[in-house]
Amino acid sequence: MKKLLSLMLCLTILLGLTVPLTTVSASAPTTIKLSIWGNDARKTTFEELVKPFEEANNAKVEVVLVPFAEYMQKISIQLASRTAPDVIWLAEKMIPQFIASGELIDLAPYVKSDAEYDFADFFPTTLTLFTQNDTVYGIPFSFGPRVIFYNKTLFLEKGLKTPTELFKEGNWTLEEFYKSAKELTDPSKGIYGMKLQGATEPTAYTNSLYDIVLANDADYFNSEMTEFTLDSPGGIKSMQEFYDALFVDESHVKPGDQTQFETGKIALARDTFSYAANLRGGKVDFEWDIIGAPKGPKADAKITTGFAGYHVVKGPNEELAVELVKYLTSKEISTKLVSTFPSPRRSVLNSDEFLNQPEGLPCVESVKLAFVDAIEDPGVVSYPAHENYQKIEVEINKLFEMMFTKEYTPEQIVKMMKEKVDPLLK
Repeated sequence: MKKLLSLMLCLTILLGLTVPLTTVSASAPTTIKLSIWGNDARKTTFEELVKPFEEANNAKVEVVLVPFAEYMQKISIQLASRTAPDVIWLAEKMIPQFIASGELIDLAPYVKSDAEYDFADFFPTTLTLFTQNDTVYGIPFSFGPRVIFYNKTLFLEKGLKTPTELFKEGNWTLEEFYKSAKELTDPSKGIYGMKLQGATEPTAYTNSLYDIVLANDADYFNSEMTEFTLDSPGGIKSMQEFYDALFVDESHVKPGDQTQFETGKIALARDTFSYAANLRGGKVDFEWDIIGAPKGPKADAKITTGFAGYHVVKGPNEELAVELVKYLTSKEISTKLVSTFPSPRRSVLNSDEFLNQPEGLPCVESVKLAFVDAIEDPGVVSYPAHENYQKIEVEINKLFEMMFTKEYTPEQIVKMMKEKVDPLLK
């Protein structure tokens, strides 16, 4: 009996010693959700990208892929039902509505005082859309100022100065842009002088002409986004120049014509910087280069661009979500992704990884002149954005298409736009 009692006592002591050891273990990872758009390959990329963050923070990041066409509506519903992901991507036209919702946290206390994060590394004008006063509602990770791709071979064959030569002389202006396009147009060979990306495609009309509108000292809206202002002299001039390029000298690709720059049949094409990938690897049989947007009457007009940014939704995991945003927009990760997402960080765009493009096309000098230097000065501005912009854009697009019928003058179209759009801004 004594032996049995002794055995039981020993077991009790042992259990007392061992049970706490079996219950002390690392806490379960905290799961946060990151919402993105794109395809399965992009989802896989981000799942791999966040693994070091997960390990360092005892976290699990669930990457949620949502089709872009459904994105805004789905996130809006999730915010209303308190089921939104912790971190969300937003594009420029979505941002005002989501800021107005009051569901995004202020990132300023987390990013401005973090010396290692280096918030000052961002080009100042890339932050304008994401901030109100001193509140930082998001961090941009990608943007796409357009550049002008030009067929150098066509310029040389015609004996014309190239846009780069004109730029270095201080003469790369809207007047020279339209003049070159007209001189290089050759209907007998099917060659167009110019193509503004999206200018003849539904849903992209406003964006495609925005650089030209600003260069002509005009804008679609006033700074408060309370009035449609394209009916100014500069705005009407911009529309008339575009109309003339389409239907008078016929230097611009026609609505519905799918001719692309890589065919060699377009002399000047406004497109995203990443479009260069379509021209490398022996895909074209002509020389090409890039240059920035031509100057107009307003010489310091900013370059227009779309944006995508990270935003943190109010919720129980805000601090971990903020750390994820800081990780994904850090210099290191931004450099890794720069070939896909041009970074709004100075250090990244001035890095060898970005300046030295594949095959040296375009060359470092052209990348600096056409892209990096323009972002620094005059800077960039977002495409128009408003809480009610979806309805506004529908009305504007309808009237662009009416102009393409040639039954109305550009001035008449602009005045009709104002009648339709002003009530939607109230």
